[in-house]
Amino acid sequence: MSDTKLKQLPPLRSDEEAERFVEEADLTEYDLSEFKPMKFRRLGNADQVTFALSPELVKKLSKKAKQDGISEGDVLRLLLEKHLQDV
Repeated sequence: MSDTKLKQLPPLRSDEEAERFVEEADLTEYDLSEFKPMKFRRLGNADQVTFALSPELVKKLSKKAKQDGISEGDVLRLLLEKHLQDV
């Protein structure tokens, strides 16, 4: 590729948007240098945990979920998986 500056990825708010983007876009035009491997899996038979959060923490959690285009539960699960990966 030439010395052209790479594009930033657009916000993708759903699986459908992401799939459409990947099908239609030339990914060589985009900056993928910050990508990190992630595992996503459906938790069909998962245990549930219930706990209380402060209103301030819930607000931050909701903001992060909206930024990432995922649910609050998925944000919490990803954070826990990352924090507990060495346990």
